[in-house]
Formats: sequence, structure tokens, C-alpha cells
Amino acid sequence: MEFSQAASWIWLDGEAVPRNFWLRARQLFLCPRNVLKATLLLTADSRYEAFINGEQLGVGPARSYPWAYSYDEYDVTALLQENVENVLAVRVVHWGDSSFQYIRGRAAILAELIIELQDGQILHLGSDEHWLLSPDPAYIRETQRSAPQFGYEEHYDARLAEDNWVYADFATHNWEPATILGPIGMEPWTKLVPRSIPFLSCDDIFPSKVVAAELAQLLPGTSWNFNLRQLPGLPILGSESTEQSGRAIVTEIIAPDACLLRIHHTVDYSWHSFACRGQKIKGQSCELQAGRNLFVVAGNTEWLSFYLECELPLQFSATRLLTEPSLHKEEPPWAVFAPLNEKTELAELLRTVTPDQLPPHPRVELRYEDLLAPDAFLLTKTQRHLLPASGFCDLRIAGPQPRTLLPELTAPLIVQPDALLHQNKDFTTLYPQAEGDLHLVIEFERLMVGYLQFELDTSEGTIIDVNLFEEIDDSGIFWTDLVHNSLRYTCREGRQSYRSNVRRGFRYLSLTIRGARRPIRFYNLRGLLSTYPVEKRGSFACSETTLTKIWEVAAYTVQLCMEDTYTDCPTYEQTFYVGDARNSALVNALAFGAYELTERCLRLVAQSLDPQIERVKKPHERGRLLLTTDHIVSGWFNVIPMWSFLWVWSVWDHYQLTGDRKLLTDLYPAVKENLKRALSFLTERALLDIPDVSNLVDWTPMDMPREGEITANTVLLVECLRRAAAMAEELANLQMSSGLQDSMDLLAEASQYIVDAERIRIAVNQYCWSDERQAYLDTVRDEDAYERYSSRLQERGELPETYERFQERSRISEPTNTLVLLCHCAPPERAKQILPMVLSAQEADYVNVDPNWKPSWTQDKLVPVGSPWFLFFTAETLVAQGEVEAAIQVIRRHWGYMLEKGSTTFWEMFRFWTDEHWTRSLCHGWAGGPVYFLSTQVLGVRPAEPGYARVTIEPQPCGLQWARGSVPTPHGDVHVRWQIDGQDWEVELQLPGGISGELLLNELSERPVLLAGSSGDELVQKQSDWQIKLAPGAHVKYRCRRLVD
Repeated sequence: MEFSQAASWIWLDGEAVPRNFWLRARQLFLCPRNVLKATLLLTADSRYEAFINGEQLGVGPARSYPWAYSYDEYDVTALLQENVENVLAVRVVHWGDSSFQYIRGRAAILAELIIELQDGQILHLGSDEHWLLSPDPAYIRETQRSAPQFGYEEHYDARLAEDNWVYADFATHNWEPATILGPIGMEPWTKLVPRSIPFLSCDDIFPSKVVAAELAQLLPGTSWNFNLRQLPGLPILGSESTEQSGRAIVTEIIAPDACLLRIHHTVDYSWHSFACRGQKIKGQSCELQAGRNLFVVAGNTEWLSFYLECELPLQFSATRLLTEPSLHKEEPPWAVFAPLNEKTELAELLRTVTPDQLPPHPRVELRYEDLLAPDAFLLTKTQRHLLPASGFCDLRIAGPQPRTLLPELTAPLIVQPDALLHQNKDFTTLYPQAEGDLHLVIEFERLMVGYLQFELDTSEGTIIDVNLFEEIDDSGIFWTDLVHNSLRYTCREGRQSYRSNVRRGFRYLSLTIRGARRPIRFYNLRGLLSTYPVEKRGSFACSETTLTKIWEVAAYTVQLCMEDTYTDCPTYEQTFYVGDARNSALVNALAFGAYELTERCLRLVAQSLDPQIERVKKPHERGRLLLTTDHIVSGWFNVIPMWSFLWVWSVWDHYQLTGDRKLLTDLYPAVKENLKRALSFLTERALLDIPDVSNLVDWTPMDMPREGEITANTVLLVECLRRAAAMAEELANLQMSSGLQDSMDLLAEASQYIVDAERIRIAVNQYCWSDERQAYLDTVRDEDAYERYSSRLQERGELPETYERFQERSRISEPTNTLVLLCHCAPPERAKQILPMVLSAQEADYVNVDPNWKPSWTQDKLVPVGSPWFLFFTAETLVAQGEVEAAIQVIRRHWGYMLEKGSTTFWEMFRFWTDEHWTRSLCHGWAGGPVYFLSTQVLGVRPAEPGYARVTIEPQPCGLQWARGSVPTPHGDVHVRWQIDGQDWEVELQLPGGISGELLLNELSERPVLLAGSSGDELVQKQSDWQIKLAPGAHVKYRCRRLVD
């Protein structure tokens, strides 16, 4: 259903793009009798939560580009009350800035209620000037940015909340009538697109254990939290030039005596440095002298948060740092210097010793009221913990992170902690203590993604700081340093409940209760699992329990990375990365068969090639026609060539799995455009060199500069061209079968793709092969490459490095050589030479493979694979080379390692950045590969024709005694079961109606014997292998004798 002209975009009069602004909107309406159907159409910028008569409908919209903006449709018939006043209520948050899931637009709501009556009359009630709007005072706006990928840390003050605003009888005193912004079709939402996928799930998940009940104390000192992106009196930083994205805050710390200053700060994706009296601080502390100490924090961080711990009281003054006297009575604590050149001016500031030496850069004062609200993440991460005799703390935490023991404190701390784990009449009681705040650590059975909900009874002003995290590992609590996965809830008096409005990934939560004046009753706490609503159609089990568990955990890992698109992970980013999505889509197809999500993702990627993307880019980013962006619907427009090429692969993968001809027809023009742009970056010797992009293949110390003739990118392009040729031929055949006569152009395109692929393949073997190392180079670094590199730098006014240093960067890696094999670019003699590199993954130890080690990684060392992500391609290559057992061994070893650690999901990478932790993200969709290989190889189910119109079943025992499972197809599920007893092998299978197939049984000593099912199947022998043709809907069971080695 589509919007009519009865609906207009509306908002409050005033600021068009407010930061972290929460708005409530309502419309009362009289519902007539004899309603046949009532439908609500709704969208908002940035996100909404909708209610009808107090009943929550859902949240939305799905992430989308503004020129194809998503809207949602709800059937609300059952929620309306006839012949009385009803109310539609919507809460909207407008972020006011881009994230990795949203492109900055303007604040707005669009809604239309369509009521169909039994007499045929249709009523249209659209958003207009009669709606009433009011800011939601309970949501605190001035909070820390959670991460560039997300919005803001959630702070909710229940003392200011009006819970009954979603009901019809609420009095809307002081609410304002809406301002009409414009009609449907206005900028920036020039076209509206209905939601094409189901709404996400909302399933109750209760915790499994309280692992700590103890006390917490804030450190002595001061917490500082800044928004350095939008500063009064200065331009929005980073809006024009990346070089001018530097900023610094400066103060004079006045100490009463010499003392030690300890610095605690959050880690993010940007950088910042601290300096005191002109000396850059190394580590986390510095000595303050008595009196004034010039203190500088400089970098490109837009959202800065740190805690300065000191046993002595300190003063902070920026009065002597300003060029103009302050206009305010209160002394400003900090001055902001911005914008600055990252490469030169920041270093100059960090070296400044006294105020009179400060360079003459633009600056403004920062007053206390300009600061952000307390950073709940930093406060809970840095607080110290005390363990009274009446408390407890799991050894997994207290071992590596020791607690201060308080044996004399025997007063009750917590009563009935197990009541937190269930929904019943019981409750947990917590008793405030004079010695510190109450601190709980609560565990869920496995990692999840969704919303947090709790109910409690406490005193007004009690603060609940929640910090959610993924794991307790060898270091103790593993805080999510790169994202503020946290919230602060300030309580009103009495019994109350709260559901968080931010979707987060977590397995554990740290819950600190501050300032309670009486015992707290906690009635319940739960997570609301929010993923794409999958049906668990696929299954796998086998005689090896580890492989069975690996399949189950891998499927769950991908489920947690399925929402309105595929996402990389539920906790750190929730970002639709195109390369990750290719592998996740293959796993989804085998585990769940939720093809609609893959279709939506493929279409979104194609939209990133739309010329309209130029109008949402920053000015200095416009005009570069590159490939598809590496993450989609984002205010960042980065390109990773491998990700762009994997999208082309995924288009063909999806067609093979679904047979969706319309989608292939719709996407083929975008595939052509993507490859046209890629081919324009071929050098004169037919190697790919795209300037200034992220040449990521794996998290390893590969030689992958931001520009250069990258072997991996080039061979991926070769395979893309072949797949595009297959697409063109398929579309041509479809046109001919439909009687259309314009298929010749498609056949010509297919032919040209094959010619281009072969030309590039020849170039790879001419220039990318190292005779000395007998392997393919990561990047070509010969004299021609150096001349191209030098010319580019000279054009930019930069000095190139020497030819000798240029060549020293050359590396040989397993990932590059694996991709050469996978993309069929190596001639037979070279393929034989490099296959052992791929096979070595069976036993390799992927620990401490850090890209930051690149400078110290000598040329003679082979760079190994560094992540479960790339092991997907390792296994894919091994299967293509006939090494199926080796592929299963890779899974057994490396995914088994993650299970041994007790992980309930699979990881982004193996040890990275530091030995302190097992990984960074403990749940990454790209690590779900075992589902694909166990189902397609051990069960052996694969499409023989697009859309499983015909299916191939070729089970591979791989040393197992039995296996069973099911594989989804668009026509129904394929079921396979096999068992080995000595030489005897029994195989049973069932096809859904409407599809035929073939059963391939290899290395048999005699003809298979039919035990059950139709006897009309045709058997064809090829030496020791047998092919059994299967009729549609076949259900058969065969016994055969296997050859013995």
C-alpha cells in the first residue's frame, strides 16, 4: 500500500537537524463503526517507535538511502476501538549526524492511517498540522557518541517521563501543533519504498546466572566528556577536508602540590594524544608540579571522553589560553583549538610548554555547561571493586581482576539473586551500603542481540549504570572498548519498568546502582532477542559432536548478524559490510532459507552506484566514480575492491540458489556498471590499480597499500568477469526462450567479458608471479610500478620513498595465493606449486597475526591467514581442488578452538592487537562458514540448476561414521541421512515435490542396492563412481560397498 496526498512530512518548527533529539508525536481520531481493515503507513528520519492506544507496534524504518527511503506497513485493525477516540503515538529519535547505518538527513515524520469501511468508504488520516508534538524530556540529549557506527549513549531520566502519553486520555498541555515540511517526494526523501522484509523478532531471553554481587567505588578525580564535532563558533569539523580534521582541547591544571595524574580514556577508531608541559605522555600517567601545568589533548577524535584520576583536588582553567576575555563570570575549564592540520599543527600544540608559546590557531572557550553528561561506559569500566564477606565474585573475574576484600562487612548485600533469572512473583532485594555502590555482573546463557528490559522498585534519584559486554576471557571482563555499549537510567520513586531503545549485542551486563536511599527490589531483568525472524529449516548432525556443535553455533552466529540487512556483528558495528554479507548469505541459504534478506541486500548495494549518491557525500568526496561502497547506507563512502567484487559473486550465487530471474534482470545493469568502472582502473599492462582505496583481503601483515597493482584484486576481477559472462548468457537464453529478439547484445557482452578475463589472467601470470619465491606477490613492485607510484606522489606534492624501500615492502601471503587458485588464474604447474600453502591451514596456528606488524614482517616469511573470514575462502579453494577432507579439518581445528574457549558464537579474528584477549568481536557473521561446507560437502546438497530446479546430492564421509540433516530450497527442504559400518554405506534422502536430482556415490566397489523407495531410478557407472537419477519428490534409501584404501 502507498501513501496518499493526505500525508505530509511534519516536525517541530525550528532546528532542522537537531543532535540526538527525541520527539513525541500524537494524533487523536474517532474510529467509526464497521471497520473492515485499518492500515498504518509510517516512516521517520532517523528512527521511530510506534503505538496504537498504548500497544507497541514496532520500530523502524529499515536502513535505506534517502532517494529510496523505506517505510513500514502495519495492520492495526484489531487495535482500534470503534466509536471512541483512539490515539496514534510515535516516538522519534533524530540523530543529527551520519552513522554507519544512516545518512544524515533532516528530522521528520510521515504517517497515514487508512481505514476501510464495510460500505466501501475509505478514510485517509495523514500526518498534518493537526498532529501534536513535544520533545521527550526523559531522554538526555547531551550524551557521548557510542561510536561512529551508532548514535549516542542512552541516558533516560524516569523522573521526567510521562508514561501515559501513548494513551488517548493523556492531557497534551504545552504540546505544539506540527509544522508541515512538505509533501511526499520532497528532498531528501524523493522516493518512498515499502519494506520488503518482515519485522525483527522480539523474543524474551532471561539471564542464566548472577556471577558477581559486590561493591564499586568511583575513582578520585574528574570525568571529562566532550562533543568536538559541532562546536559553537567553529565550522563542523571534517566537513570539507580530511587534512583539517584535527582538534585539541587545552587547559591549565592547577595542583596544590606535586602529585601523580592517572589518565583513563576510551579507545575509538580515531586517535588522540595527551601532553603535559610540552611532554607527550607515554603510558597512562604523568607527574604534575605544584601550580600550573599546561595540559593538551590533541587528535582527530570527535567525541572525547577521559577520566583524570588524582588523590589531590585539582582546578582546571583556560582563562590564560584565550585570545579574547571570556564573556562569562564562571572561569572556563578548557579551550578548544580547531580546525587544525593533523600532520603539522597538532604536533606543534603537543610540544607547547606554557600558554605564551601557544600557536595562533582558532580557539573557543568550553564552559561546564558545554560538557556532555557523564559517560556511563567509562565510569563503570574504571571504577574499583570491593568484595564484602556477604558478596561474591566469579573466579573468572576476580582471578585476573582482583577485588579488594572487605571481610568485616557482613551486612546483607543481596537476597535471592536467582529471582533475577525468572519471571514470577519473587524478587531480588539489594541493600545499599555506605562503603560503595552496588555492583552486579549478570550472565546470559549465550551471546544475544536486542533490547534490555527491567523492572524494579527503588527511591527517586537512584542511578542505574549498565555496561553490556560480550565475554569474560583470560583477562577477566572484556569491555567493548570501541563502542560505548552502555546506558544510564535515573529512577523515579516507586515501582517502574524500562525497555531500552537501543539494540545492542551482549552476553553479560555490569549493573551498578548508585545513590539508592532504601533497599531495591528487582522484579525481573531480561533481554529481548531482536534478529531477522528466521525459521530453522536447515540442520546438521554427525558422529563427531564437535562438528555438530560447530554447525549449530555457526548458524546462530549468522542469525545474530541478520537484521534489516546482514551485519558484520551485533555489538561493535551492526554495519552492512558487503564482503561479509556474501558469506553470510550463503550460510543463511543453508541454515534458514531466508532469501528475501539477501535480495534486499543485493538491491541496496546496487543503489550505491546510483549517481544520486553524490548529493549525500561531503564536498571533497564528490566526483570520484569508484566501485560499490564497502558498507551500505552509511555517511562514509569507503571502497574495498574485494567487497565490491564479492557483491558480483553474490548476485550469481543468489541466482543459483533461488532461480530468481527478475532479480538477476534488475541487477545485471548494476553489475555491468560496477565492472565498467573496475576495468577503467586497469593499468597499461592489464593489472588493477584503483587509487586511494582500502585494499583489505584479510587481517594479516600483507603488502596491501592503498594503491598499486594488487594481485588479489586483479584475480577477483577476473572471476567477476567470468560470472558476469554467465549472467549475460543466462539472460540471453531467457530472452530467447521468451521469444524476444534482443539477446545478441547480451551474448556480445558475455563474449567480451571472457576476452577481458583471459587478458587479465595472462597479465597476472606475467607480472605477479615471483620466480624466486615460486608464488604470487601481494603487490607488484617492479620498476614500472615504482614509476607510477612516484608520479602519483609528486602530483600530490609528496616525496616518494626510495626504490629500495619500495621493494622491501613486497610480501608473499597465503591469502593472495589462495585467491589466485580460487579464481582459476594459476596454470596447472603453478597451481601445484602453491596448493601446499592452502593445505597448510589444516595445522597452522593463527595466533598473533596482526596487520600492525607489517613493518617488522620480513620478506622471507610467508604471511599466513589471520581470521575465520578468510578461512572461508581457504575452505572454498580446498573444495574446488578436491581436498574436501582438508577443508573439514580446517573447520575442525580452528572453529573447535573457539568452542574450547567456551564461546557461544564465532569470532571476527584470532588474537589481535594484544595477547590480552582472544579476539575483538566474539560474534561475526563472516565466521559462519562451517554451515556452508558441512551442508554442501558432508551432506553433499547443492543446486544442479538455478533455484534447485534440479539438485545434486554428493555426500562426502570425511572420516565420519554418520551424518544427517536438511537443506532448504525454494521448493521445500532436502533431507539426507547416511551411515557407514565398515565397508557398508547406507544413504537415505528425500526430495521435495517438484524438483528432480541426482545422487552421486563415489569410490564404490559394487553397484548400489535399493533398500526403499522407487525402483525406477536410473543408475549410471563411471569407474568406481555411481550416478543415480532421482525423480521429483523421490524418497529413497540405498546400500553400497565402499572401496577400502
